[in-house]
Amino acid sequence: MTMNLLHEPLQDHARRQPDKTAIRDGERSVTYRELLKKIQGFAGFLSGRFRQKARVGILLSNNLEAVVSLYAAPAAGMIAVPMDADIHPRNLDYAIRNCGIGALVTSGKFLGRLRDSGAARLLPLILAGEGVPRKKSFSFEQALQDGRLGEKPLPELGPSDVACILTTAGTTDEPKAVMLSHANLRAVSHNIRQVMGIDAGIVESLPMRISHSFGFGRLRAVLESGGTVILEDGLVRPERVLAALKEKQANALSLVPAGFAILLTYYRDSFREIAGQLRFIEIGSAFMRRDQKEMLMELCPAARISMHYGLTEASRAAFLDFHREKAFLDTAGKPSPGVRIKIVDEKGNEAGPGDRGEILIRGDIVASGYWGKPELTASVLEDGWLHTGDSGFVDENGYLHLLGRRQDTINLGGIKVSPREVEEVLLKYKGILEAAVVGVKSEEAVTGEIIKAFLVVDDREKFRDLAGLKKFCLREIEAYKVPQEFEIIPTLPKTGSGKVKTHLLAEPREKKP
Repeated sequence: MTMNLLHEPLQDHARRQPDKTAIRDGERSVTYRELLKKIQGFAGFLSGRFRQKARVGILLSNNLEAVVSLYAAPAAGMIAVPMDADIHPRNLDYAIRNCGIGALVTSGKFLGRLRDSGAARLLPLILAGEGVPRKKSFSFEQALQDGRLGEKPLPELGPSDVACILTTAGTTDEPKAVMLSHANLRAVSHNIRQVMGIDAGIVESLPMRISHSFGFGRLRAVLESGGTVILEDGLVRPERVLAALKEKQANALSLVPAGFAILLTYYRDSFREIAGQLRFIEIGSAFMRRDQKEMLMELCPAARISMHYGLTEASRAAFLDFHREKAFLDTAGKPSPGVRIKIVDEKGNEAGPGDRGEILIRGDIVASGYWGKPELTASVLEDGWLHTGDSGFVDENGYLHLLGRRQDTINLGGIKVSPREVEEVLLKYKGILEAAVVGVKSEEAVTGEIIKAFLVVDDREKFRDLAGLKKFCLREIEAYKVPQEFEIIPTLPKTGSGKVKTHLLAEPREKKP
């Protein structure tokens, strides 16, 4: 039987292994039979009260209700719009108005934020937890009951129907609402499962937010495999995540590189205790130091460690297997099954091996476009190819190399500098935990722009004198690529998926006295 829709694999597992645990959320645990029943109940409730293709906002932490909502809205012929748990009221307003959201699934935890959002005040709420704050609101638990009692048949759907809109700010300040169909979502999770060899024995600890592409992809891949997902609310308390991972005998853990950097730097002994039980590790699309990759391989010799490259618009476009492709650790890997990647120059001509240019992606994973923005869609989708805005090249062995965002390239009077290249050098220096390099305006510079590095370090005192760091950089890269300014900051501003918001760093900042 061909299964093209998001919820169909869950129906199959509910029939084949109804009593197997699908989700563990704190003290709560639900089987595949129970999970499907909740999804069907909520889908029935939604279809009885809202029109087809209505957008259903989901503002929740990583919890059971969020999982049910993500599957139930598309099953009801509607479109799920998950939102980051830390979303600012201003961005919440934008998402509601831009996507035309007709109802919001949330909890009492977020009511204060909703009161600060003008658009949210007008929406009917479906509230998980105790209490219903106003007339146009419903209890999530009552909604499940009402949906089952109504027994309204769900609509006929096709794989090309939009199932989800993921709002992504990327590294710029212009939010984009990415439309993903049932087919897109299924293609991505199929690739994750195939590349990593995931089977029904997987038990994954999932701290990554399921409101984002990375975490949502892991959720789908595990559930489609018939495994078990242990929901964690982020990596705010790493020691708790590691303790739960050990206690519940999880064998899979996926994080962005910054997450693994925290574990390998500050919690190495605790991580070492559970490393041997890990079978599956996926690492998100951001730069990771080579020494940390090698340390992870050493600590987890039996794990399938895969790092992906992709965007919300084309998730998991390429994969690199650390153990099997050890000789190519500094690359972004090769295209996923059914995915094509090519490099084009500024005139749109396909580049040869080693030639730099823009990365284009084609395949079933590529989104159909941006909600309500046909001009933006047309500007990035051309003849089925997604223009990523990323720079890179493909070597003679077919491996993709990333050079960073095209708009982030620093132009020093006609000489182009890749921030990623400079960042990789800085991260080799002892004591630097994270680095972001940008071009900033300078009236004193002949070119009008200089290179500035923002650093997160383990000990600020050690970096009072930067002479040693500058000498190190001069040994590693050309003099004109060495940052002229350095600033030590507590943390780098990032998106929910771990990508640095470089536009915030490049903005003019008040000089400290």
